[in-house]
Amino acid sequence: MFKIYKPVLLKLAVIILLASCNYNNLVTENKQFDPNIIIHLNPHWIAFYQNRIENYSSDKFVFDSTWTVRAWLNGNVLADSEPGFDHNFSPYLIYSKDKSQYLDLDSYQYVFDQDSTGHLILMGTEPDQEVNWVNRKTGEVKRIAFTGPGSTYEDARWINNEEVILFGKANNRVFIEVIILPMKKSILYVYPDSLQRNDNYLQKVRLKGIKFEEL
Repeated sequence: MFKIYKPVLLKLAVIILLASCNYNNLVTENKQFDPNIIIHLNPHWIAFYQNRIENYSSDKFVFDSTWTVRAWLNGNVLADSEPGFDHNFSPYLIYSKDKSQYLDLDSYQYVFDQDSTGHLILMGTEPDQEVNWVNRKTGEVKRIAFTGPGSTYEDARWINNEEVILFGKANNRVFIEVIILPMKKSILYVYPDSLQRNDNYLQKVRLKGIKFEEL
């Protein structure tokens, strides 16, 4: 079984589950998914790993597990409407189509600073990562995923206003996690084959151009 460190749930989950052409009600009873939906939602992530996994094919993802929580924990980051929020993160927030919500993958783990020349750098302050869901109408911040060293949520996409997909890497394998927000339900799918070379999607694609200073 594919395992990722998760202190709160004692087990993380990652998911990928898709079904309808119009992206409504992504999850199906038999846990099947259409890999073309994944490619459509995040072709950059797929293209990045196609070159790092031998004979990559999106239909090889395998269902691992599913779980539901009673309530989301409050997040440990500021909403973008709150005083003190660092708006250097704004370009990297992942917004829903109507901009009423967003996912924050970065501000728990990193802070922006300046190097000796005055250029912005992103400094790691936490070995763990927290994925936060922010409702801009209510100002609520909820932690919907958490992981420790050795695994990373690299990217995310909104399917609709109630379902999101998290794309990540753990134990030298990639995974996709679908989260159904109103149900507080997660479904995890993993790719069975290991990476031929371990590379950094975050720095080379999603946050490309930012200078990193890790822990």
